[in-house]
Amino acid sequence: MMEVFDGIYWDNTFLAANWDTVVGGAWVDESGRTHPGLGLWAMRDLIKRTAVLFHQENRDGLFVSHMTNASLVPVNAFANVNLDWEWKYGADDFQDRFTPELTVAETIGRQTGCFPLLLAGGLYDPQHPRYAHVMRTRLAVMLVHELRAWDHGPESDAAFYRKLYAFGYGQPDCRVFNYWDAGHPVAVTGADARTLALARNGRALVIVTDYGQGGDTRLTLDRNVLGLSADVAATDFESGEPVKSSATGQLSFALKPHDFKAVLIQPRAQKDE
Repeated sequence: MMEVFDGIYWDNTFLAANWDTVVGGAWVDESGRTHPGLGLWAMRDLIKRTAVLFHQENRDGLFVSHMTNASLVPVNAFANVNLDWEWKYGADDFQDRFTPELTVAETIGRQTGCFPLLLAGGLYDPQHPRYAHVMRTRLAVMLVHELRAWDHGPESDAAFYRKLYAFGYGQPDCRVFNYWDAGHPVAVTGADARTLALARNGRALVIVTDYGQGGDTRLTLDRNVLGLSADVAATDFESGEPVKSSATGQLSFALKPHDFKAVLIQPRAQKDE
């Protein structure tokens, strides 16, 4: 198998009671009551053996821990990809399925050094009346948490990522600011929103994801941290339309419920070219 496959996928790496008293670690007490085993350390040994095999064979392919709802540090620390969200499938908005707090604590993969992938949520029919909206809410959640989809995505997702990579996202000189870190250079008022900020070559891109009812949203940027000059202009990253800016530099726009807005800020002379 190591000759023909690029990686290994373990499905699924969550804990479950094992009532087998022979090989499952369960035991029977003096009253005859059976107590289940859990298998945490056996699972850890399995994933560790896989990591050792990869190392011995000089392989650097995908090593996936399908860990939905179970970011087990002793297990996932040996993998390089964690796969989450095989949970709450349907046509609900993704903001209604998973809170930002759960996403940061469980899904982003940084606690175990994993690349974070997620499942599409069971909605695959482009003809479904809510398909376009639900997929956009998923993209909104993915963008602001730096997640990627595992199994499915509309062309609109790919089109946005192409623009994102053209900005320089992922390049060594592109600085990334996550909203959960101290000193985040973006403040939001008017909406229950989370933000991701990128800065590169005197330009900044801010992605604002709504987790509430939307609203008239205002952004205040720390221009020094983002490396922005005093004379900048803001535009909608998707449409190219101008974004309103106050005399004090505060940006404002309408944000729809569970939608996202990507705002590009760059020197005014560069915009005019």
